[in-house]
Amino acid sequence: MNHLKYSFLLAFSFCNITTFFAQNDLSLTLFLSSASQQKNVQIANQNLEFQSGQDAELPWIQELEFRTETNDFILKQQEYTVRVSPNTKRQRNAQMAFYQATTELSKMERELVLKNALFLRYEWLVEWMKIEQSLEQKTILKVIYNDKLVVLKRSMGDLNFKVKDLVKAEEDLLELDSKVRILTDKKARLLSTFQYLTGANNQLALDKKTLITTTQILDKIEFRTLDSTNSLALNRKQKRIEILDKKAEIEWSEIYNPIRYAQIKGGGNADDFREFVSIGLGVKLPLKGDKKMNLNELNLEKFEESGEYILLKEKLEYKQQQLIERLNQLILQQEYLAQQIKNSQATFLLNKLLETDDSNPLDILDLKEIIVKKEQNLEQFDLHILQLYVEWLAISNKMMERPFRNHLVNEPSFF
Repeated sequence: MNHLKYSFLLAFSFCNITTFFAQNDLSLTLFLSSASQQKNVQIANQNLEFQSGQDAELPWIQELEFRTETNDFILKQQEYTVRVSPNTKRQRNAQMAFYQATTELSKMERELVLKNALFLRYEWLVEWMKIEQSLEQKTILKVIYNDKLVVLKRSMGDLNFKVKDLVKAEEDLLELDSKVRILTDKKARLLSTFQYLTGANNQLALDKKTLITTTQILDKIEFRTLDSTNSLALNRKQKRIEILDKKAEIEWSEIYNPIRYAQIKGGGNADDFREFVSIGLGVKLPLKGDKKMNLNELNLEKFEESGEYILLKEKLEYKQQQLIERLNQLILQQEYLAQQIKNSQATFLLNKLLETDDSNPLDILDLKEIIVKKEQNLEQFDLHILQLYVEWLAISNKMMERPFRNHLVNEPSFF
């Protein structure tokens, strides 16, 4: 019943979300929520639902066999045998433990698929913001470059006019236009990816005022060692090791099942009931026998998986340490550049020139260009920090905490 209820809610939510996607531009939060509708996530959900609905309990009777045989085709001497091969309680427990472990692994696999879908969208958002920011910055620079060209063309008859200044201004403008075209093409490809991920022909509704600030990011990030208990990748690897132990227990439970079969045999030409019916029991010794190869293979697999677990943990710890170091470096660089801008005389000189009637327009435009480029470089640090923040959300598994929330906005927004 719970599975039916889940399926109904999932289908109902999908219909409503799909309808909304088709009719409106998407907010950041709604775009992130579309991760649950990604095809491979839905397939993972279906696989988990199917596996969870299976009856994995091992029956008490493994085999039930009926035999009959005759002597010289004399029906009165016909003999009948019923043979039962039982499963022990240990076998039943081992099978159930294996099923539970594989189901838990499927849940982890589903979580990893969903996490990848979410991370893909977070990465897309950061890349989209970078392109938007870069296009806005280049639009401002283009105004300055166009003004330079206008001033230089008007001063072509002046004694101070230099052809190389005009040529350089035109080259700067052409180079800027080329970068804008590249960014515009990249933006179009990102928009195509966006529409593919959402399954609708719409665009992103981005309100920059709602975005998380660098100060808030630094308050959220925890500068500490990796918590392996929160790592989906490590937990999945650990679960695989556990499953190998469960498989080995199944093998051992079969070895230590002493009863191969129990049977009742009756028939023949006997008049006495005690001669008419006989009871038999097949007993085996707990030897590895043909299970030895399977157990050795399982031990080898466990050894390999354990080694991979250690390497993966070291890799994730190193990656997190690198991330923290890169973040600290960015913060220092941002503070240094901000201090440089604060101490710069460019703004002071620009204001003085603007107050002077006979100022050279080219000097004013050069100073504007210097100031704008420095401020734009400072703005870019915020998005670089945001990108590292998204990586931290993934490696720390904060991205997967329930209830799901949009970690890119300054106010809680759940989905």
